[in-house]
Amino acid sequence: MFLDWVVDWARDWVTKMKIIIKTTLGLATPVDLEVDPHEKISVVKERAATAQVVEPGKAKLSHKNEILDENKTLKDYGIKDGDTLELLPDHMTGASLPPLSFLEYSPGQNANTAFAKRVSYESKIIRSQRLPIIPKDPKHWVMTIRANKGKWRGRDYIVHVRLPDRYLFVPPKVEWKSPMSPKHPNIFPRTGWVCLNILERDWRSDYSLITIYKSLIWLLENPNYEHREVSYRNDGTRRNTRNNMPRGFFDFLWGRS
Repeated sequence: MFLDWVVDWARDWVTKMKIIIKTTLGLATPVDLEVDPHEKISVVKERAATAQVVEPGKAKLSHKNEILDENKTLKDYGIKDGDTLELLPDHMTGASLPPLSFLEYSPGQNANTAFAKRVSYESKIIRSQRLPIIPKDPKHWVMTIRANKGKWRGRDYIVHVRLPDRYLFVPPKVEWKSPMSPKHPNIFPRTGWVCLNILERDWRSDYSLITIYKSLIWLLENPNYEHREVSYRNDGTRRNTRNNMPRGFFDFLWGRS
């Protein structure tokens, strides 16, 4: 019996597994990471941050909406082969709301009641933090976005956010209203559409208007030239990569500026 226990313990110790690391903002392709179940979260975070080009000191690891304690191990959290962990930049770790149970939401509840509770709760937090997020009506909000670094710093950009009826489960529609000079690689110049995964497939019910606000600031300060609406050089200047066709031809064809 003792020998069997030793064998099982040794097998468990040396067993490697693969986990998937992705960024909540979806600005990098999810990567596979080979890890040891007994590795500390701090070590895994360091490796994950390197793979996703994120500063380790400005990020946290999350699993199933729970921020992981860096002094614990993967095994402590029951993380198994094939599980997905999210690498959250600092601006995201404090920008989500409590679980839905906190809002006393139930599936049978009237949709208008659930929406009103959610918006009322968010509005109180926005006012308490004095954020530049102003309601035109309960379903239409206006944000003033200002970056503190990068080529778009020091300017105010206006963003309109429209909340759907099923806001708890469906992401809002975000429209960037201000012109960009120079153009930003993750914002459609003509339509104002913002390329941000939390506004589409990665939306979660605990995200909020504050999450969107902080994410847009982060996007301004950290443009991603690998996922871009138009083609840019590494230094941010535009280039033509469309099979030597004259610049503007496809822009005209697709109605882009």
